[in-house]
Amino acid sequence: MEEKETKISLYDVLLILAKGKWAIIIPTICAMIFSFSFAMITKKVDPQKSPMPDRFTSSCEMIFLQTGTSNPFSQGASPLVALTGAASSTNTSALLLQNLILGETFLLELAASPEFNLYEIYEIQQPQKTNLVNRLRQAFQFEIDETSQIMKVSYTDIDPELAWKILSKAIPLLEERYKTLFRNQVNARSSFIADQIKDSEDNLAKANAELSAFQKEHGIYDFQSQIQNQFSIYTNINKEILNAEMELEFLTEYRPKSDPTVVQKVKTIQKSKELLHEFETGSGRYSMNIIPMNKLQTLSAQYSELRREVELRQELYLMLRQQEAAARMEQSGEISSLQILEYPQIPEIKSGPSRGRFCIFITFAVIFLSTFAVFLKSFIHSTMENSEDREKVNAMKDALKFKKFPGRRKI
Repeated sequence: MEEKETKISLYDVLLILAKGKWAIIIPTICAMIFSFSFAMITKKVDPQKSPMPDRFTSSCEMIFLQTGTSNPFSQGASPLVALTGAASSTNTSALLLQNLILGETFLLELAASPEFNLYEIYEIQQPQKTNLVNRLRQAFQFEIDETSQIMKVSYTDIDPELAWKILSKAIPLLEERYKTLFRNQVNARSSFIADQIKDSEDNLAKANAELSAFQKEHGIYDFQSQIQNQFSIYTNINKEILNAEMELEFLTEYRPKSDPTVVQKVKTIQKSKELLHEFETGSGRYSMNIIPMNKLQTLSAQYSELRREVELRQELYLMLRQQEAAARMEQSGEISSLQILEYPQIPEIKSGPSRGRFCIFITFAVIFLSTFAVFLKSFIHSTMENSEDREKVNAMKDALKFKKFPGRRKI
């Protein structure tokens, strides 16, 4: 059985469009007239009653200025600056500003301004607070330029003067709330730094006490100079012992051991060896300011560790003091502030809606739907003329019918 191959040529398509040309042209012309008339009527009607009123957008531009402290994430910044949070990045400040603008507390404070009663102007229904907050959130827009870090805050309304008034009132409130949060952040950071300074002072005093006790216990006052002097004395004593032993050996060749000169030389050698033993062990009459040579390596490591701990504590203490001074400067002045670049103005040109785009959209939508209707009509007509296709349609109708669900049989 040969399968019937169906081919659709461009001529068939053009023929269908030609036959249904009036079904496409007439609805398109009607749609153009309707959309144009609708757009003109919405422009002439009172904006409060118009389904598509003109909207006006008042906007202002601002930027964050940081003149007193450096960015903790910038190259070369101190790690302690990032630890204590001396300055926040512009992106963080912008995110904070956006949250303030869209926050319920700020919007309700703006709505409570005696200059305008937004509940009556917008005819807010119950629940009033929630509906008004949602209405204001839709009207406010927030943008930030990643390159210049300039932030733009806008407010859109059908009344250009009202949009300007609301935004002009919102900007001072926003600036004041941001400064309040900034001061609270500075105060919290100052308190944190003060606690860290107190802990650092205690740790520094403890490290100094441990170093002093170590120096007192082992007779160390200046480790490097003491070691140099001891090595010099130790070397000289060894030389004296060597020379004395050579002299004693020379004397014993022609003098008896009981000779006073020989006895004196032996005593001198013995005293030198005792002194040398004191240098090696650190025990004896003169061992108070002597660092034992046999413990030199261990004592050197312990002394270096204690000294390094004191230096680190001192450096941390000085850095905290610098941060404390910077925090005091922030408390006394406006180190980081919100600078307004462009103040809000009454908009003279509408920002939307675009009635031309509306007319074009409606026109193309009707063209598409009418063209689809023409092809659908042609398809149905050709199907009904073909007996085989008609049988398929009837079978499809039978299959789509819902049969009654059989009930439970009674036993």
